[in-house]
Amino acid sequence: MTLVSIVLKVIVVGILVALVRAVTGGDAPVGLRAVEARQALLDHGSLTAFDQINTQNGTLNIDQRRSYQGAGSARASITGHGNAYSRGLFDVRWSDGDDVWYGAAYLLPDRFFSAMQGEVDILRWDDFPGDRVTTNRSGIAIFEGDHRAHLLRQRLGVEQQTLAPPFDLPANRWFWLEVHQHLSTGRDALSEVFIDGKRVATSTERNSYGRQVRRVRYGIVAVDAQRQRRRLTLWFDRATVGTRRRGPLPGASRPPRGR
Repeated sequence: MTLVSIVLKVIVVGILVALVRAVTGGDAPVGLRAVEARQALLDHGSLTAFDQINTQNGTLNIDQRRSYQGAGSARASITGHGNAYSRGLFDVRWSDGDDVWYGAAYLLPDRFFSAMQGEVDILRWDDFPGDRVTTNRSGIAIFEGDHRAHLLRQRLGVEQQTLAPPFDLPANRWFWLEVHQHLSTGRDALSEVFIDGKRVATSTERNSYGRQVRRVRYGIVAVDAQRQRRRLTLWFDRATVGTRRRGPLPGASRPPRGR
């Protein structure tokens, strides 16, 4: 290899490292933690930090009129015709024994609750790439019956278990929703939910089925396809996944910016 080739290689590597730092906000951790350090770049008017964004019978766009942080937020909307979702996804590889944090800022209009016609998942991890039939899940769902949020453990088609008492979600203002879990099928399991930095739910029930977690999802993650016929819309911002608590922005309990 010539001296010129070596110099060019060093320059390219340096550029790649700089790009990783720009996305993660610092040095990328090694190994599996690297994927967990990213933040969806909604504050820069982009959804490109997600590994995937996907919609069905819905749309997912940047709304520059509303934001929790920065210049815009993601507007997730579904039409209410059959199976529908509007969501961003991070790919992860979590196993039992891992201590994980995931969260996002949400804005739910009043009409969101009145338009619900079944359960709506808004923040969830799962192992869908490994099992598309009896997918394992955990996260936050809103129930139509009480319009409250529930922390769940679920094996699709087999069981759905509420891990802690339900709690209220604010309407017509931004709030920071964050979940902390020590993943386990045994006695060392821990699940905590925080709204604007205040813990609102906790559980030591098992939160895992022992299989590797592959994805974390944000937005209108899923609805009751048999019942939901009305349009639903929410906004989310600052989607994060990591190994430590991120916490809300100062002054986060406020009406939405913009109209």
